[in-house]
Amino acid sequence: MVHAVQTVGEILRRIDQVDGGRNALYLDCKHDIYVEGSRCAILDPEESSDPGVIDPDFAVNNSLRFGLFVNDVKGIVRNANQQIKNPTISDLIDALNYYLKFDAFIRFSQKR
Repeated sequence: MVHAVQTVGEILRRIDQVDGGRNALYLDCKHDIYVEGSRCAILDPEESSDPGVIDPDFAVNNSLRFGLFVNDVKGIVRNANQQIKNPTISDLIDALNYYLKFDAFIRFSQKR
């Protein structure tokens, strides 16, 4: 797998094309709330050079930390699509942030 730092917006726009498998979304260590331009990467947690560490070397070297497995991110996007016809990238980022904070899907009817 070729590693690259991307943005949360880029990942969410194409999450349906990302291989779930055992891949995970790694997010910028410096933030707890993410925006469209926040740094992230899709990595395999098992690529760490230290078997006891969940963060691969690429994540450590780029100040990224484990966020969620890709299949969880796909679930967040799927849930948003079920609630809203054509959710915006802002809606998807709100849903991601909510899930990261509360370990639950956002209810957009309460948000609007």
